[in-house]
Amino acid sequence: MSWFDQAEVQVIDGDILSLDVEAVGCGIKTSLEFYGAIGNQLGLRCGETLKDTIRRALDDRPGRRLQLGEALTVPVTSLGTIQKVILIAYWADDNEYTARLVYKSYVNALREAFAHNVRALALPLLGAKPWSKRFGEFGATLLKVLHDLDELPTSDGYPVSRLCFVSNNSVQVAALRQRFDDEL
Repeated sequence: MSWFDQAEVQVIDGDILSLDVEAVGCGIKTSLEFYGAIGNQLGLRCGETLKDTIRRALDDRPGRRLQLGEALTVPVTSLGTIQKVILIAYWADDNEYTARLVYKSYVNALREAFAHNVRALALPLLGAKPWSKRFGEFGATLLKVLHDLDELPTSDGYPVSRLCFVSNNSVQVAALRQRFDDEL
């Protein structure tokens, strides 16, 4: 039995920061500046404490940046059950939103979750807006991530047992739910 056979996968329409999970993903710029609605909310709710934590985490990074698709986990407080934020470098000044970037971003976010013993994880639909005209390709890439992770042996090293993909775009949530129901 694989890791994926034991995991509960959900597609949720709602606010990622209100879910009962241990960790959430947040798409950020490679410079680790917050970007988008989730980043803005994290900045408001966690303030300078989170920004200081990120600055300290960058001290050992070349150029104090992440590469596109790279992920970094930082602890948070004041977010209820959410104890960690997985920062996912998804935006640079002029990058394209390719299937390869989507794949790399989600795989690296899940690797971070595994490494930090996260059992319940919520990830946003990264870049779903630029993908709106090709949302089928976006969904296919997420399925590839899940199928590739399904190859992992069952192990205590892969603790994620609940994985939520979250958006507040009900059309995209419905389309992804249907795709997952059909193919998982």
